[in-house]
Amino acid sequence: MQAIEYFEVECTEKAGGENYRQIANDVLLDHNLLRVVHKIHIYIDPKVPIFVAVGTLKKVTTIVKVGDIANVNPLEGKITLAISDETYLSQMLKVFWDRFGKDHVEQPDRFTVILYNVPTTAAEIEEIKIADPSQSLYKDLVYALRCICPEGFRVRSEDFGSEKFSFVASEDMLTEPCSCTRKREVRADGGDAMILVPITYKGGVYRHNEIIDLIEDLGGYIVQKHMIAQEVVLQCFVPKEDVELIRAIGKPLAGEVTDSPLVGTEIAVVSMSLEIHHLPHPSCDIAEYVRRLGAKSNMIGMARGVGKRIAGINDEERDVINEHDIAVYLLGNFETCIEKKMPVLLRGIEVPVVLCGGPDKEVLERIVQPKVDGYVGNVGRFMHRTKESEELDKLDEIIDEITRVLCKTSGKRSQKIPSRSPRPGSWTSSGRRSPISST
Repeated sequence: MQAIEYFEVECTEKAGGENYRQIANDVLLDHNLLRVVHKIHIYIDPKVPIFVAVGTLKKVTTIVKVGDIANVNPLEGKITLAISDETYLSQMLKVFWDRFGKDHVEQPDRFTVILYNVPTTAAEIEEIKIADPSQSLYKDLVYALRCICPEGFRVRSEDFGSEKFSFVASEDMLTEPCSCTRKREVRADGGDAMILVPITYKGGVYRHNEIIDLIEDLGGYIVQKHMIAQEVVLQCFVPKEDVELIRAIGKPLAGEVTDSPLVGTEIAVVSMSLEIHHLPHPSCDIAEYVRRLGAKSNMIGMARGVGKRIAGINDEERDVINEHDIAVYLLGNFETCIEKKMPVLLRGIEVPVVLCGGPDKEVLERIVQPKVDGYVGNVGRFMHRTKESEELDKLDEIIDEITRVLCKTSGKRSQKIPSRSPRPGSWTSSGRRSPISST
């Protein structure tokens, strides 16, 4: 097999560069791309992080005909084809079936195809077009480069021409102007930038991989994927201007696209205890509601959260809460109790806090010291499931407050909710890591 004229892998880490050189070599061989890639240079810097692949392509024969892969031998009443190259055999059979019908086509063995009583000559059969390799070249090359680049580099930009190609991938937003398949610029100055927004796609398992490929091709990435029976749920970040495109393509597949402002965030729902007084309502209702909008919620039951005089927080509980992106404190109905215990319960808490309590929002803002980041009033202790319209409106108010606080606290960094991947483990009320998140 013909080798690539120029093949170089450059990396800021010597050992990593050597490993990725072998990976690139194996992938290009496996995908049979040595015949089309003329030159390729790969640069990797895991500290930035950035992955860049640029190169030139060889001229590819545009059309494959029957005569290119088989010797055509005319006989009385039939034409026998001796196959010399199986690469396009399946495409050739499909063309024959469509043109002559399956009754006139027979394949007695791996390297022989016989056509019976077909109204054409051997010379005409040799000129039948069966494949155009250039049509699948772009798809194969992009797929190979995705296999080569590190898995976590999911923000991608691709540019493909008749002679040259470029592929850029990173774990973060691409801050330098780069050319995408749709010629969009991604700039740090906020000009004509690609803004990613969180959405949830729900649809059938059938052909859901097409939606995943579409999201990644547009420059988005999947945060979480859930397979539930015959339904798939994708929580992802996609370019804002492409939401309607994803919705339109998913509609024939019975797919539904909804805005999910909390995708990628991990929320600690802090209950004052695990007793019947505080569970399951409203704690579990809020934890479940934020999950529907893409967040990963963990219930934390405090060991000594009850009582005005004895309430306290220990080091283990504080460390657990600080592992999350935001904490939602669920307190009771009494102003005096909330006013006395909140200074103690907030000691050492470094993440943003949204406080929910029975008094009105204005009262909570007045009595709580030190001040927290968000307040939702009229959500105290109750003993029934939230199913009335007023109660559901209150859950929506909690979501709005969480979203507002997250946008405000993360604004200096990205002007949006953090798009980080959920951590592999979750925390239980005892403060120990668990592979399964509690609800």
